[in-house]
Amino acid sequence: MKIGHVEIKVRQYADGRWGFDNYSRGARHKVRLLTKQKADARAADVAILLANGRGDLLSIDARELAEFRQWRELKWRAPSLNELVKEFLKSKREDRNLHSGYVKTLEYNLSPFCDAIGNENLAQIESVTLFEILSGLNKNPRTRNNVRDALCSAFRFARDRGYLPEGITAAEKVKRIKLDRCCEISIYSPEQMRAILDACRPQYIPGEVISAFAGIRSEEIRPKPNTHKDPLRWEDFNWDEAYINVRDETAKTGIARHAAFLPVLKAWLQPWRNASGAVMPHDPLWERKRIAEKTGVPRLHNARRHSFGTYRMATIQTFISSLRKWETRFIFADRATFGRVLGAWPSSVQSDAKRIDAAQRR
Repeated sequence: MKIGHVEIKVRQYADGRWGFDNYSRGARHKVRLLTKQKADARAADVAILLANGRGDLLSIDARELAEFRQWRELKWRAPSLNELVKEFLKSKREDRNLHSGYVKTLEYNLSPFCDAIGNENLAQIESVTLFEILSGLNKNPRTRNNVRDALCSAFRFARDRGYLPEGITAAEKVKRIKLDRCCEISIYSPEQMRAILDACRPQYIPGEVISAFAGIRSEEIRPKPNTHKDPLRWEDFNWDEAYINVRDETAKTGIARHAAFLPVLKAWLQPWRNASGAVMPHDPLWERKRIAEKTGVPRLHNARRHSFGTYRMATIQTFISSLRKWETRFIFADRATFGRVLGAWPSSVQSDAKRIDAAQRR
């Protein structure tokens, strides 16, 4: 094989392999491959580099050369960052299970990168550049992580579309900031919640108590008009079995679930037991502002849902603690019931518990 002034002879050796000897770096370098086709391809690579005066690239091994070729191919095929973000957001808008607010947040979080390096080829963007832009936003740690996660979602989308090679993307190489999990979340005290409900007008009561005593999201109780989500309806309340069916077309995540329908919530909702249709047909924004001005109780983000989760967890932990103390005071036959509740007994004790339980049922 001859390219320019460089000639390389490929031949078959005694062991059956094909190859050639390369003296371009001084010492003899044996190139041996299983087929003549592969040997010819390697010889062509070497000859082209030598003919173009790039013998320094011969130190790159075959794996690195293959990675370079893949990168070069993706470079020509990959879109700019602006084009990727448009395609990414379009796919999110077409997903009817996603909240429009989530898509708008994605667009907002990605906009600084589009403004800074939007015209650059996606395959050429490095993690250092992304880190510098992210650091320059001067966001608090939680918001910074949210922006970083939005960027990672876009780059993973590009990888799935074949615009980027397999493996960790440049965005994923940017590390998340460790958050201080000891910070307090916003909750209302029982006295504050009582003041809110006392000041609330009747037509807004269902939304307030469902959020505070069932932990259902405000955007699930009453989605924004420009979303495709169906609001929570009175038909979703199962009074007999005490649960609220949050349908997949209502749930923020698009995954249906059952929420607890506690006695306190049933008591508040008794006037609406035979109601039908949407639970909250009116926007509660101005009502909540009016209540805050009247009662002096501040408007806190997600405080109703957070309050439910906090007090509910405290109740459950207290119950489990009391149950364990109660268990130690009774005879072994009663432990069978306790074992069925917690499922925490060793296998030997479980077998005895099942035997005693079966005897009790006769």
